[in-house]
This record gives sequence, C-alpha cells and structure tokens, in this order.
Amino acid sequence: MPKILIVDVQENLLLHLSFLFKNYGFEVQTASLGYESFVKVNKFKPELVLVDVGLAEEDGRTVCKQLKSVYPVKIILYSSKNHLPQGLNNGMADDYITNPLDSGQLIDKINCLLFPTNTSAFSG
Repeated sequence: MPKILIVDVQENLLLHLSFLFKNYGFEVQTASLGYESFVKVNKFKPELVLVDVGLAEEDGRTVCKQLKSVYPVKIILYSSKNHLPQGLNNGMADDYITNPLDSGQLIDKINCLLFPTNTSAFSG
C-alpha cells in the first residue's frame, strides 16, 4: 500500500485529504509543522509528500527543499498560483496543484508520480 504524508496547518484539510487518500487505498499520515514532517518521513517512509506552501513557521518550499536533500521522495506542492512555479523551477517539487484543490486532479497527479506506467493503479 503506497504511503502519503500530508503537511498542512489546516486541520480540516488534513482530515479531508486523509479520508480521500484512504478511500483510494493509500496509507496516510499527517504533519502540521515543517519540522514534524522530517520526523514523520524518517519513521513512516512515504513514497509521496503533499506540502502546502503556506505553513505557519516556514515556507513549504523550504520544507520541500530540505526533505529532498535528505530523502528520495516525490513531492507535490500546493498553494495559490503565484506561489508555485518558483518551487518547481528550483527542482524542489515534482509537481504542483493550485487551491482550491481538485480531488480528481490531485489523485491523477499522485498516480502519475507513483505509477508512471500505469496511471490508473489507484482509481478507487
């Protein structure tokens, strides 16, 4: 079962995305702070991390860059349109999605990153 870590400060979004991903067959854990994501990555060993650019204590792009420097994980950043391209241009994120999050589009992006030869592997 593929593992996803969600990093966001909004509890309601963490709950919504956790429910969504579990319904698609993913194992899910969450983190509310950037430093917490490092602890979770080391213990949980996710294949993919979904990171909000607008974390409370530090920029999600910084968290993304730091995670990539120590752990080989796929990362999707999300935020408003004006925040995202910089994270991709610097090679930090593997993909991005803008708010408001479209569940179908997000699942498609996750499938493309985790299962590049079979994008319908986890279609619910």
